[in-house]
Amino acid sequence: MVSVFVLIECNHGFLESVFSELTKLGPEMIYKIAGAQYDIIMKVNANDNVDLKKQAAEIKDFKNIRSTLSLIVIT
Repeated sequence: MVSVFVLIECNHGFLESVFSELTKLGPEMIYKIAGAQYDIIMKVNANDNVDLKKQAAEIKDFKNIRSTLSLIVIT
């Protein structure tokens, strides 16, 4: 299993709608961040790197996401 933390910066005024849509993906955990460059941090688990890349691409394609930063967990 592969895990990744994804930091997400939303377009101004769209935090709640993006957060709502991301929760539908079923991440292991998802939090809103106050007062930082990024608005949301979420942890996603995948079976392998191919599945992980697919999920990351799906997140990046969401409307009103300005940028993302992915941090792969290495154990």
